[in-house]
Amino acid sequence: MRILLLIFTLIASTSSAGTPVLSFSTQDKEGIRWLILEATALDNIYGVDLILDYDAAALEVVDLDSGKSGIQIQSGNLFGTSAFEVSNSVDTRKHSIRLALSLLNPAPAVSGSGILATIAFKNTKPGIVQAKQLEFGTKEGRLISAELPQPVLVEPARSAATTSGKVSIPALAIPDYSASGRDNNLMYILGGVFAFLLLINIVFFMYWRQKVKRPAI
Repeated sequence: MRILLLIFTLIASTSSAGTPVLSFSTQDKEGIRWLILEATALDNIYGVDLILDYDAAALEVVDLDSGKSGIQIQSGNLFGTSAFEVSNSVDTRKHSIRLALSLLNPAPAVSGSGILATIAFKNTKPGIVQAKQLEFGTKEGRLISAELPQPVLVEPARSAATTSGKVSIPALAIPDYSASGRDNNLMYILGGVFAFLLLINIVFFMYWRQKVKRPAI
């Protein structure tokens, strides 16, 4: 009986996804310090709500979309071009940044990993950026809290600013989240098939052992 319980637990574990993880990295380009946010371990995600706090005494967020009012950050390719931007704002009074995105039907859900957002900072001294909240949502409306990284220290840029004053987002090596998602799903399927075959073998072995032990009449 214990063996059967172990097998059922194995089947359940192969069909469940891990906790999404957020990570920070930085780039120095054209007098701007870029903070890049990458999300990994995603499984059938349909939306996201992100809140960051930053040290406004040291860091100035650069507007990346002059065509809109307020200060904007740049959403990444995680949800592709079909995402609806619910919120993209920088609150200079509360020293917070919020980005909320959602896919729209019939867009497929996202699995794997990808760049969630890119933020541009101008600063003359180091400042802290901290993730306060990151929740992903499924198409069914289920909320999934992500694993948050440690606060990151954003150093001043050392590169020279452009003479034109225009900001160009750096080219990033962005993972192919769609391929990654297919690999993850294949892993879960193979794990489930393996556990199922193992269960059948154990049941057959137990049946055979009981039949061998049965006394002859």
